Amino acid sequence: MPIKSYLVHTRTGRHAEAADQLAALPGCTVAPAENRDVLVLVTDTASEGAETALRLRVENIEAVSAVTLVSAFAADDDLISIGVSAQP
Repeated sequence: MPIKSYLVHTRTGRHAEAADQLAALPGCTVAPAENRDVLVLVTDTASEGAETALRLRVENIEAVSAVTLVSAFAADDDLISIGVSAQP
């Protein structure tokens, strides 16, 4: 299960619209940044494939201008499904 966090930059004057649309997506938690005019988006999906599909949906929201991955975590069983070794 991948859990990822993103910084989401919004188009001028469409910050609240973007926040509402992101919050409506399943697997998404949205919070405004305290010191910048960006949104913090945390996603929790069942697989890397589901995460990729969700990221594409986020990127295609008209009120969103850019999405930047900040952090990612995947459980060991998900790492196995995408062919990555969980060993240090």
